[in-house]
Amino acid sequence: MKYIKFDLFLNTYFFSETESLFWKAKTTPEEPKEPLPSEKKWPVISESKSVRQELSNDVLKTITNKEFLKLSTEKRLSHITSPKVDFTQVASGEVKQMNFTFTFDWVFNKEFYLKTTAWQVLPPEVNEVSLWGEIYSRKWFGWEFFSANNKRLIVQEGTKIEIPKTRTKEEMQALQAQNDLAVNDFMKQNPDANKEIISESVKRGIDPKFALLICKDTYLETADADKKVVLEEMLTQCERVRGYYELSFELKDGKYDPKLVLIMLNQFNKDTWKQKASEYGLAENDIKD
Repeated sequence: MKYIKFDLFLNTYFFSETESLFWKAKTTPEEPKEPLPSEKKWPVISESKSVRQELSNDVLKTITNKEFLKLSTEKRLSHITSPKVDFTQVASGEVKQMNFTFTFDWVFNKEFYLKTTAWQVLPPEVNEVSLWGEIYSRKWFGWEFFSANNKRLIVQEGTKIEIPKTRTKEEMQALQAQNDLAVNDFMKQNPDANKEIISESVKRGIDPKFALLICKDTYLETADADKKVVLEEMLTQCERVRGYYELSFELKDGKYDPKLVLIMLNQFNKDTWKQKASEYGLAENDIKD
């Protein structure tokens, strides 16, 4: 059974039956779903609030995911593993197991826990992880980890994952060359496109045309110092939605499943989603349905 919870700010959250007990008993949920935001625009991060590369437990008790994403990728993993795991040791294949935690000096940081994902902390060399015997993998240079039935890996308090294998240096170089080629080809055909959006979407295996539709407006309105973080947050949300509805990112006739497209557009472009759906090439009947 599904439950819907509305908070005082009119945000809507989706919970399973198990998760509803979390809100009643205020204990850690066994399998959370991140809230799907309902705000019209993604908030801009305050430039005045900087985050150091090495964070104390006092900072981690209240840190938000947006603040966490200001850290360079290689500095993130050690903060949410216990015992601490070094990013480079995982990338090299030296460390093959880790436990995740979002509790710091006995204080559980719920917001940080709900928004932080495996993609955001694991090295791109990791292309496959095992949780309770189920394999989650990612293609391309990197995206979130998904099972064979499109279920996204959710890292929770106490989650223990195993890494069966990591990509070799040669595999990483081949993937990087493949990404560079795809970005260059797209930019040749679309010279006015924003290269950072294109590069990040290709890295995640997201259709660049679709990424421009959902990200461009907010990206351009964001302060330069925050653009990278906001873009990472928005593309991560694409994969959260995909995982929540267990939909595929496979293109059919050059486009995504209309259901996925319309859900995404309504997430990010509430006033212009019909127009953008038409720009993407969806038929009028698909939009009406």
